[in-house]
Amino acid sequence: MNAASGIVLEHLGKTFGGGPVLQGFSASVAPGEAVALMGASGGGKTTLARIIMGLEKPDTGRVLGTEHLRFACVFQEDRLCEGFTAVANVALVLPRHSPVDVPAALRQTGLSAEELAKPAGKLSGGEKRRVALVRAMEAPSDVVVLDEAFKGLDAASRLQAYAYVKSRLAGRTLLLITHDPAEAEAFGARVVPVQKAGGAEAGPPPADD
Repeated sequence: MNAASGIVLEHLGKTFGGGPVLQGFSASVAPGEAVALMGASGGGKTTLARIIMGLEKPDTGRVLGTEHLRFACVFQEDRLCEGFTAVANVALVLPRHSPVDVPAALRQTGLSAEELAKPAGKLSGGEKRRVALVRAMEAPSDVVVLDEAFKGLDAASRLQAYAYVKSRLAGRTLLLITHDPAEAEAFGARVVPVQKAGGAEAGPPPADD
C-alpha cells in the first residue's frame, strides 16, 4: 500500500471511558478525492479523523496508505497563537522562502487590512476561523482535514470561504467533517456515514463532535 493507492481503513475500533466510539469501521479514500464524514454529534467523526492523521491509535483495525502523507487540519478549536497577527499565524506553517502571498490569501476569505494587523486574540470567532482555514490551506500537505471548519461564518462569508478552499486544493485529498449536506455538496464530496458504535450513549472524548 502506498500514497498512490489512497487511504484504506480496515475494521477500525476505538473505545473511550468503557464505551465504544468506533467499531468495525471500514472505508477507503482515493488520492485527490473529497470525502465528507457525516453523522450525529458524538458519533466518532473527529476520533476517526484523528486516527487517520495518526493523532490517535485505534484499539482494533488498521489504517493503510498514510505512512508518507502530510496532513493539514482545521480543528474544532482555532488553535491560533493569540499574540500573533493573522499574517504571522499563517507564516508559521510555511517553509522558508515560500512564494505564498499571505495577506492576499487572507483577503481572499474576506478579511480586511485592519483585521490582518490585529493580534489573533482580538479577532472575532468568524475571523479566527478564516485565519485557521488559510493556515491549513497554505501549509504544504497531501491531505486537508476540515473539522467543522466553517462554523461561525455567516452565509456570505461561508460561500467566500468555500471558494477560497476550492481554489487552493490543487488535487489534494479533502476530508470534511460536517453535519451540513450543503457543505458536502459544495465540495462535490462523497458522503461516508459515521455512526457511533453501541448507540448514542457511548462516551466519546470531549474533543469529539
